[in-house]
Amino acid sequence: MVVDDDHCRTAVSRTGQLLVRGSMMMKGYLDPEQTERRIVRTRDGRAWYATGDYVRENPQGELEFLGRRDTQIKVRGFRVELGEIERQANAFRGVHRSMLI
Repeated sequence: MVVDDDHCRTAVSRTGQLLVRGSMMMKGYLDPEQTERRIVRTRDGRAWYATGDYVRENPQGELEFLGRRDTQIKVRGFRVELGEIERQANAFRGVHRSMLI
């Protein structure tokens, strides 16, 4: 389901965050704050996982990926924080500013 910032379903062709749910979805994280950020309850009380992906549904019902809320990516199944790589690169002598693309 694609939702806006108020967790209301978006209209076709409108950008929103992707929420997913299923029978094997976790109940939460060990950290309650992380759970609060990622597990969203819709008005009907159902729990959904907020993926952090920005998408939109096209008129054919397909989802188009547009980006992420954060700078986290996955490489071969491993989570990589691009901001952390930039911070480490900036720590080298002679590097004034770096950016990963």
